[in-house]
Amino acid sequence: MYKLMDEANLLYYKQLQNEEKLAFLFENLDIGIFILNEKLELVLANSVTENLFSKKRNQESFETWFNHKKMYQLITEAVTTKEQVQGDVRIRQPKNHDLNVIIRILESSTTEYVGIIYDVTEVKQIEKVHEDFISNISHELKTPTTSIIGFAETLLAGAKDDPEASDEFLKIIECEGQRLLGLIQNIMMLLKTEKDIYMLDTVVSNPETVVEEELERYQYKISQKALNVTFDSTISREINLPGNAFQLIVKNLLENAVEYTKEADDIFIYLKESEGELIFSVEDTGVGISEKDRKRIFERFYRVSQSRQRNTGGSGLGLSIVQHYAEILGGVVKLSSDLGEGTTVIVRLPIEE
Repeated sequence: MYKLMDEANLLYYKQLQNEEKLAFLFENLDIGIFILNEKLELVLANSVTENLFSKKRNQESFETWFNHKKMYQLITEAVTTKEQVQGDVRIRQPKNHDLNVIIRILESSTTEYVGIIYDVTEVKQIEKVHEDFISNISHELKTPTTSIIGFAETLLAGAKDDPEASDEFLKIIECEGQRLLGLIQNIMMLLKTEKDIYMLDTVVSNPETVVEEELERYQYKISQKALNVTFDSTISREINLPGNAFQLIVKNLLENAVEYTKEADDIFIYLKESEGELIFSVEDTGVGISEKDRKRIFERFYRVSQSRQRNTGGSGLGLSIVQHYAEILGGVVKLSSDLGEGTTVIVRLPIEE
């Protein structure tokens, strides 16, 4: 008899342990789970579900608890069809979330319904970023290509016999070809990984010289716009830098500053070393970046307002490249900007001795 009691106690203890494990899993899963009884009352909901709908679990009808039209439709469909139902739900309170919800039927002595909620907000955001990229990049590739084809056809149709028109059209074709090449190169830069960069031999270079050489490349545009460029550097020694990563950071920041600064305005460039970091900053008095765009300006493939790009011919990939390479080098990028007032970008990179 005592043996039977011991076995019963052991079984009870094991069952209790299993229930505790299930409860732990239930509360610590990163997906939402809820259960409705046969009266369609909410009898169980984990913390993820509670947080998503900003309510505490209590036994009430699912219509009242969820108070959401799409959730009502999914649950009603599952009850009516007696089949598993799956659908997307967007909630806006307390925060915007995109959810994928599955409703399943649990047939036992009574009928219950279990709901599984996947928060796919980040997935949707990534999809949106990539959709924007495809749309924007398709437009950017199409514009110079169409221009090149159009002027080439005009030349073939007879304009080549007019020396003045021929020279003008060839210059446009060359300019659009360079624009197309630059766009393709920017895309290739973004596709490079940390492994790609560090496979290159470490280059010992003077950062001051790198900045001066890049400034020289943009001297023609600087002169055309009569820009006042000030370069202040306190570094004169050579530093180990992998590949041409720092040069690409400098190139893209200078290109943005020159493109977006108004004629006869100022650009300030600073380079210094402080507490084991190489600090490079570019401050312009250009068109600036709106608060809306600042929130997403460093997202890979995100493009700022169409008007800003259309006026300058930029691809909108420069700052993505800067952050991409800075992070690979273990650094950080900070940006401050006001629309119509200009932009300041500061890059901090750790120095390898």
